[in-house]
Amino acid sequence: MGDITSLLASSQFVKGISGVAGSVEQAGAVGIQGQYQANQYQFNSQIAGIQAEQAIAVGERNVQLTEMREKQIKGAQRAGFAGQGVVVGPGSTADVLQDTAHQASQDIMTLRNNAWRQAWGFKVESETEASKAGFAKLAAANTVRNTILSGAASGLSDFEKGAYWGYKADWFSQGKHSVPILDRSSGQEEESPLSGY
Repeated sequence: MGDITSLLASSQFVKGISGVAGSVEQAGAVGIQGQYQANQYQFNSQIAGIQAEQAIAVGERNVQLTEMREKQIKGAQRAGFAGQGVVVGPGSTADVLQDTAHQASQDIMTLRNNAWRQAWGFKVESETEASKAGFAKLAAANTVRNTILSGAASGLSDFEKGAYWGYKADWFSQGKHSVPILDRSSGQEEESPLSGY
């Protein structure tokens, strides 16, 4: 009987050690996965930040093109007036040039508003992705901690079982044929049903 209980005690200790080791390994994997996810979110955040800057740059380039087009149109209008012998000054010629300038300024405002609106969307996306990165790190840290604690608790339980079986093996090796069992409700020892074996 002593050999069996020694074997049971040893197997419980091995189970406890392997359980704790497995939990630590699993926690490491969870930590790596969480860091990877956080890095992905951070990368997405950086890309969205770059897209916001590009949206502003594209908007400003379109503004420059609109300003050049306005100057070309006004130049063509002046040349057309001069070719017809019309003096560019107060009156309808000035009104035409002023309308062209007004339309160009409206187009420029629209281009800038659209660029800023698009950039704002990318900036919000960038901040959201950065927040997700922070939460991914936090969630991974919590999961790592819980995995280690769970594994330690399970290992402790296995160690306790191993100690119990080790106690029984020691008891039998002393030639005793009944094993006292601790009654958890009263704290008193009582005879085991294995008495007489």
